[in-house]
Amino acid sequence: MLNAFNAHSIFEVSAKDRFRIDSLLAYGDKLILGLSTGTLKVYRVHSPDTPDVSLSHIQTIETFSRRKIEVLACIKEAGILVSLSDTNVHIHDLNDFTLTETLTKARGATVLAVTSNVERDPETQIPSIVSRLAIGVKRKVLLYSWADGGFQEGKEVTLGGQVKSLTWASGHKIVVGLTGSFVMVDVDTASVEDILPLEHANGAAKVRDEKAGWGSYVGMGGWGSKSLSTRLSGDELLLVRDSNTLFINTEGKPLDRAPIQWPTPPDAIAYSYPYLISLNTTKQQIEVRNPTTRTLLQNINLPTVAYLHVPPPNVALQHAGKLFFVASPTQVWRMGSTDYETQINDLVEAGQLDEAIRLVETLESVLLKENKEERLREVQMLKAQRLFQKHKYEESMALFAQVSAPPERVVKLFPKEVAGDISIWSDEGHESDGEEAEEPAPTKEREEEPTNENGTKDDSNDDEPNEKEKTPEPKSPPRTPKSSKPPSPTTPSPTTPTRPRPKAGPSKSNGEASQPNGETVENGEASEPKPTDEKPLDTIAEDSPPLEKIRSNETVPELRRAPTEAFAASKPVAFTRKYGGETASIFSFGTRRTAYAASVANNDNQPVDDTPRPLEGEELKKAAQELARTYLNDVRRKLTKYFDPEGNPVDPLTILSPGSVHEASMKDPLESSFLAIEEAPSSGAVPPSPTSPINPAVERVEKLMETCRLVDTTLFRCYMLIRPALVGPLVRLPNQCDPDVVSQKLREQGKFDDLVYFLERKKLHREALELLRFFGQAEDMNKAPSLHGPQRTITYLERLKSDHIDLIFEFSTWPLKVEPKDAMEVFVGDTGNSESLPRPAVLDYLEKQNQDLAIQYLEHIVTELQDMTPEFHTRLAGLYLTVLGKDNTPLTKASWQSRFLKFLETSDQYRAEKVLSWLPRDAPEFYECRAIVLSKMGRHKAALEIYVFKLGDHEKAEEYCRRVHLAGPSNTEVATESAETVYHTLLSLYLQPPVPQAQQLEPALRILSRHGARLKASEALKLVPENVRVKDLESYFESRIRAANATVTENRIIAALRKSHIVDVQEQLLDARNSHVTVGEESVCPVCHKRLGLSVIWRLPTGQVVHYGCAKKATF
Repeated sequence: MLNAFNAHSIFEVSAKDRFRIDSLLAYGDKLILGLSTGTLKVYRVHSPDTPDVSLSHIQTIETFSRRKIEVLACIKEAGILVSLSDTNVHIHDLNDFTLTETLTKARGATVLAVTSNVERDPETQIPSIVSRLAIGVKRKVLLYSWADGGFQEGKEVTLGGQVKSLTWASGHKIVVGLTGSFVMVDVDTASVEDILPLEHANGAAKVRDEKAGWGSYVGMGGWGSKSLSTRLSGDELLLVRDSNTLFINTEGKPLDRAPIQWPTPPDAIAYSYPYLISLNTTKQQIEVRNPTTRTLLQNINLPTVAYLHVPPPNVALQHAGKLFFVASPTQVWRMGSTDYETQINDLVEAGQLDEAIRLVETLESVLLKENKEERLREVQMLKAQRLFQKHKYEESMALFAQVSAPPERVVKLFPKEVAGDISIWSDEGHESDGEEAEEPAPTKEREEEPTNENGTKDDSNDDEPNEKEKTPEPKSPPRTPKSSKPPSPTTPSPTTPTRPRPKAGPSKSNGEASQPNGETVENGEASEPKPTDEKPLDTIAEDSPPLEKIRSNETVPELRRAPTEAFAASKPVAFTRKYGGETASIFSFGTRRTAYAASVANNDNQPVDDTPRPLEGEELKKAAQELARTYLNDVRRKLTKYFDPEGNPVDPLTILSPGSVHEASMKDPLESSFLAIEEAPSSGAVPPSPTSPINPAVERVEKLMETCRLVDTTLFRCYMLIRPALVGPLVRLPNQCDPDVVSQKLREQGKFDDLVYFLERKKLHREALELLRFFGQAEDMNKAPSLHGPQRTITYLERLKSDHIDLIFEFSTWPLKVEPKDAMEVFVGDTGNSESLPRPAVLDYLEKQNQDLAIQYLEHIVTELQDMTPEFHTRLAGLYLTVLGKDNTPLTKASWQSRFLKFLETSDQYRAEKVLSWLPRDAPEFYECRAIVLSKMGRHKAALEIYVFKLGDHEKAEEYCRRVHLAGPSNTEVATESAETVYHTLLSLYLQPPVPQAQQLEPALRILSRHGARLKASEALKLVPENVRVKDLESYFESRIRAANATVTENRIIAALRKSHIVDVQEQLLDARNSHVTVGEESVCPVCHKRLGLSVIWRLPTGQVVHYGCAKKATF
């Protein structure tokens, strides 16, 4: 059990004294005792928060009261002491304890309660301290108040039953416990409201009605039943009626909370932050509970204990560490508190993780030495591990994800099939860290077991397995125990741990207080327990299973149902697991043996292997499914932000800006761990370079990548185990899986298609291409049919960029031989990668493979990509000539000839002199090619000679002249031809041909008639022979006249249009000069909103007037 409080005896009535303690009051450093003789004793408490607490006597007032003092209360703000004696309420001065007043109306009082609050005046809103006193007199509640030092007598409220208890819910409402019910009284309006449980809820009220019979609570209780109430933290109160409880808020509304099942009705209850304290005089013990979980955490046995007093403010943080007092008629104990860090550690070590979590959540950060969020996260991770061992995988992984647990800590719980080398399990099913199971050394202390509110072993707690969630028996071969001889039933086993003893104060006779197990405590320390021979089986509580192991035969339900199987082993095995820097504590758990268990073991010679085993089979699949679905996918979602769209990691500090680093660490510890780097060097040190291995940015990225690699690789293993179909989408998307692990697993499963995608994603292109080449050229098509043939290799190569040009050349060879048309898409496809490839290298490579492929590539870059590099154009011309020089069929040769001529005509980038030198002079099939090349060189006469004399094609000659004339004079024309037109050159070739060519008059006259206007008349007529008739030149003269007339007419039209334009401009000028604006005294500039006055103005095209200086600022 938890050791939250220790009892320290500070006062004891001696045997010669003739009085007993009937009441006590503590405030500040003073303790006041009201005695049965009416005497009041005042003490000062020294070192109250240490084990050396003591009292020093200050004053004794013998005549304080004529009868015993039943109740004491003080209002420090008003400086008064209130006492209840002989059903009378007296008011005393708090300093000298003199009687100042007796409240006559309160005669017959049985209970009273005080409270002090800061309230604002309804009219002035000025805050002031208002103290109130409520007194229960039979069926009435009398109300008094003190404000600003003045006494005010309040209302008198009549109720329907005898007043049994009073508890202030707030400064204006009080809970009154009656004989058979509870009511809420408003002190301002004197209204009374019954407090009833929820009638239709499925939670607390329903359990109450069925098990406890809440009907007795609301009016059917007996006269001997007690009505107790206390204020809890926040806005909650607890009402107790016999063994029934009800949680309400400060407005008197019931809360839907499960009740506390008291084994015995308490005699008094109180709240000492953050625990619920109850007093049971029958059992003579103090019980400490968590009010949220209702779990019994500690039992403190004190002889004849009768009174419980918790000084206010008991529900606030201010009360933390102030503790409380308990008393018997002859003794007073100061309840000392263990520090909260120790309490949390004790709960964790005892396996009460839910209680530890609740305690950390309840406590304020200032009360903990460690960071509250980190401490809470650590305990929650331990609980998640416990849930994992109980096969509650969904809840476990959800909790791991909720607290952003480190992936390594989660993954290592799985066997190597999922976790790989970081698994805590070896291949043989033992822990892989080399730790062996050892028997624990004899110990004198025994861990307390978590108990419920009844004080018994809590099998329903989520921290412990129950009968419905038993771990299956391991199916591995049994292990022979070290000793076949069981321990003696009457002799404690040397490995049997003993129970720790809570501390308590001394008894009234010898300073000792008895404990639940019969042990005694002297001066706050436990003495050695007396050995017992035998205990009933149901009084033994098994330890919680270790955090890394699943031991199904150690659960309490298993012991009760099958003791023969549970205790067959003669010696227990304890396992200790240490989580390095991730866990602050080391948890050891051992099995416990009793005499009964040992006797059963004597009759069963079958050994039981209680060695923990890793998950396997369907259990492993279930756990892996939840790991992937709930935890790993959540972590991957968080880590996505640290990668750019191409999958490259970025410095986490750039994502978590310096202003949000603290906020991120508070929200997500996993992400903040990426920012936790080694301390920066001192100011005098040289800062690391960006490429230095100790560079902070590099370390942050490395931490990020390590985490991502573990998460993605584990997710891959899970998918391979539970659903291999999900592996494909995982490896196709950006991931950080370990290539060695993925490659091995996919090869084993024959998932080569997914392996190719993964290798491509990881940029392991050579391995992927080798795999594609192996299966692409394989003769067996049944093995990896999707990879058979060159298509997948071609598609893969198309996605490679220019920095992998060597791989492209190496692995495109065989596709070019098998499917050249498709394979050429790697180099000429409509992709950005093909365009970025180094063209000279590609051209050299393709030319070595096949000249036709090189021509196709050159045609692509020249025609489609518009590459103007002269080298490529010249090489393309040379390749055309090479192909034309081969023995081809006439049809094929004609096709190549047509492509060559088209290229020569359309391209202007090839080196014409070099191409001309390649063309044969006397080959008829190359005459036209030579003419085109000569044309590109500006040698029009030589080109026309080929058309006129070698080809004899006058139409092509005329078409050639037309193209040259429309294109304008060539910059490359020789000086002798610069003054002549191309038509003149053609006419001279017809009429004055070189020797031995004959004159051609008919085509010459056709040139004159069609293009005479483009020839100079004087030069053209000189070339015409004298024997030509004028009638033959009629068409020439008509064309010349028409051309001259057209020029005159065109000039006239242009002149008329210009005159019309001048008229239009003059009209616009007159309109502009006639426009005006009026500027008055109230005229304002629309730009600066100031008066125009006599300033220089500017009129905008829109008609608005602005200041001259504002004209440039105008935007309208």
